[in-house]
Amino acid sequence: MKFFHILTIVLPCLSFVTFAQNATQVEGKDLPSFISNLTQQVYEDTIKFSRDDLLHTQVGSRNKKGYSKLYMINGKYAYKLDIIAGELVEQFVKEVLVLDKIESICIRQGDISYSQSIYGSHVVDEVIHIKIKAKARFNPKVGGLKKKGKTGNNFEQRLDNEILIRI
Repeated sequence: MKFFHILTIVLPCLSFVTFAQNATQVEGKDLPSFISNLTQQVYEDTIKFSRDDLLHTQVGSRNKKGYSKLYMINGKYAYKLDIIAGELVEQFVKEVLVLDKIESICIRQGDISYSQSIYGSHVVDEVIHIKIKAKARFNPKVGGLKKKGKTGNNFEQRLDNEILIRI
């Protein structure tokens, strides 16, 4: 079963009969309008952000009103945008949601419990896989991301004066 999960993360848009989710691939001439719409949606979601809605646990920060998709970049970097302030969201948009940098996007949606079994408890609705072009300049250290070796995420957004809930 572990091998199956590795394939899922490395090749997120492969279509297996056993997948409980739908996957939609966006590339080529469909990318410009999709990126434009996604960028607009991200900025509209940013208006909803309030630090008062955040809970901080050992597995990271989460928004009590969770509305962000999980963004996976090149299968290495994971971002949630409902746990960061507007200026960090803007960093993410200006570094990641750039047409000239993106090779393809895959949207996985469907069974949340299935997604959480693969991607962790940070999945709320959808997982957006973005593949950056090999020759594109990309700095993953945006949106509050903390690198751990060759991977990273922005899940820990607790400030020193905020309570950590141990579960």
